[in-house]
Parts: sequence; C-alpha cells; structure tokens
Amino acid sequence: MVIRISIEFKKQCKEDISSLKYGTLHIKEDNKDITESDDLKDFKITSSCYVNDKFIGTTVAKKITGNILNDGQHNLENKNIQVKTGTNVNGNIEYQSLDTYIIPKPNSDEVSQKTQFTGYDYMIKFDISYVDRVTYPIRMDDYLEELCKQVGVVLGNKTFLNNDYMILGNPFTNNESCKTVLSNICQLALGFAVFEEEKLYIKNLDINGAPLETIDGNNYMDFSSNNVFGPVNSFKIQMNSEVDGEESVREETGVTDENRCQISISDNYFLNSQEQRELVIDKMFNAIKGLTYLPVKVNYYGYPWLKLGDKIKVLDNNDKEYITYVMEHIFEYNGSYNGTVESKALTKTQSTYHSTQNIKKWKRQTELKVDKINGKITQLTQETTKHEEKIAK
Repeated sequence: MVIRISIEFKKQCKEDISSLKYGTLHIKEDNKDITESDDLKDFKITSSCYVNDKFIGTTVAKKITGNILNDGQHNLENKNIQVKTGTNVNGNIEYQSLDTYIIPKPNSDEVSQKTQFTGYDYMIKFDISYVDRVTYPIRMDDYLEELCKQVGVVLGNKTFLNNDYMILGNPFTNNESCKTVLSNICQLALGFAVFEEEKLYIKNLDINGAPLETIDGNNYMDFSSNNVFGPVNSFKIQMNSEVDGEESVREETGVTDENRCQISISDNYFLNSQEQRELVIDKMFNAIKGLTYLPVKVNYYGYPWLKLGDKIKVLDNNDKEYITYVMEHIFEYNGSYNGTVESKALTKTQSTYHSTQNIKKWKRQTELKVDKINGKITQLTQETTKHEEKIAK
C-alpha cells in the first residue's frame, strides 16, 4: 500500500512550481496514452471518507473529472483509465500513480465525442446485489476476500482490525448490495474502504504513529482550523438504536457527560447480539481511544501523493504545529499542481456511517436470533415508509 517516490520528486513537486508537471491518461483496453503534450488539458480527482460527516464504515468512490481535446479519436466510454502525473527528476520523468478509473457510458452524448469526462474508481463495482456463496463459519478476512472476488477486484491486505472475527451465518438476506456488506465489514474494522493501485484496502487513522507529511506556509495559500476533536474516551456498539438496553459501552475512568468524546457503531449486521458485541468491544475501544486531531482546511500546491487517512502535520504562519488527517482530498492538475485537504469538525458523539438499501424510501428494522450450534441466523423484517413498529416473535 506504500507508494514509493523519491525525495527529489517531492522536492520538485513542492518547490519548482514554475516548471511543467506531466500528466497521462492511459487507456488500458487500447494501450493508448493521452498526455499533456497532445490532448490532455486538465483533470481533478476528488476523494473522501466522509458520508454525512462520518468516516468509519464509509465506502466512497474516488471521482475524476477532466477535459481533453477530442475530435472523436479518443474513445473513453466504458474504459479503464490509469492516471498518473510526474515531474522531471535529474533529466528523467518520475511518475506518481493516481489510480485507475472507469469512465461509465453516459445517458446522453457519447463520451468519444466530448471534451469533458467523468469517471470513478473500482469502488463502484460493489454497487451490485450481494449473493451469499460462502460456507460458515468463516473468518472475516476470508469473507472479505470472497466478497472482492464476487465483484471482480483484488483485496490488497487481509490484515485489519477484527480480521479473525468468526461469522456464524449470513445476515444479509434482504437484497443488500455488496457495498452494504463492505460497509459493515469496515465498521467492524473501525476503518473505511479505499482503492489504491486497483486493490481494496481497509484504512484506519494512525493514532500513535508519526505524521507522514508536513505542510507549511511555503506550500499553501489558505489555512483555516476549528476546535480540536478528541481525545476519544468512550466507545459504544448498539443494535436497533431506538431500543433501550441493546448496547455495549466502554469508557475510560472518570468520563462524565461534560468531557465524553464518543465513537459509536449502530446496527452493525454482524454484531447482532450482546454476546457478539462483547467479543469485540474491548479490542475496538483500545484501537480508537485517544484519537485526537485538529479539523483543518488547507489549500495547497505540490502534494499529489497525499492519500486518504494519511496523518499529517500542518504549520501555520507562526510555525505552530497541528496534527490532523487527510479525510477529504481534492487534487487538480493543469500543468501544475494544487489541491485542498480537509478534515471536518465532528460532534463529541460521533456515530459510524450505516449503509442502507434505500435510505430515502425505506426504514429497515431487523431482529436477529443466532443459533450458535448450526451457525444459522433467523431474521424477521418489517419495512415501513412512515412509521416503525416493533415486531415481536
């Protein structure tokens, strides 16, 4: 997952802003390049791990938009486009990969006749209905690997929090999407899903490690900040969030209503009983407690290698240091580099993202009963549009 680029490459990106930066769109199916020296004008890549101001359990596809000079000779429609950018290092062009994107077929004008294009990374492959085809019980990492095979992608790393969690049976029996399944796995791992080099990873915020990059006043135009979020001192897992008593909580000693900073997981499909919640809550609390960062927004130039989740240090004009994370990143190329990094302010009771099948029309209430001997899960579901009513069985 670590992208290896030279120190000189970073220096050129940040300091030599007057020289041309190189860009390439490689059409994999045609083995064809569109570069800055011919028809590539510009592109913008937008990535985020936010959904409704939540970052745990999210599965957001990176988006690319751009412009090319095109009189019909470039057909991007339904193609896989590898994107990279680079700079001259000691007489040679060193490139940085910016991942692969699918340019979907539009509803109207043909992409091949347009100068503008839009694409998404491989996360969009999870937008299909999930089909249960595993044998239970099964480890979570093996389950995720099988999910990736079902949608046609490669799992980059099987090492993540709770990767050894044993799934006893299939809880996804209501025509959920593969993205909903992935979201619930990410919740259990206290992370979010990202694609890098066409491989899926679950990424976590590094609480105890050193910052990977420093952005100071020499390389940004604007810098703004908010109040510090954290440190996290409370963690809650709850099922059927409107029902009292169906929750497990861990807190540091001495936490009060005034100083509580809580991360919570709601309605996770796997953690459907008190017993299942107690199996994982201590490990999850220990992994998330102490999370602290300064919400910032920085408009920079010269950092094409920044990735979602990277821990960074930002210096203000007085060289005061702030620690934060890349939670939203907009990178723009037009012969030079500029972009925006943002980590938004969160509430002191931060919930995780919960993916539903159709959040606008349906509210889904599920009661699960686990048969531990046979590893079966029985499910009772009621769908309503305006009112919810508890079902007893």
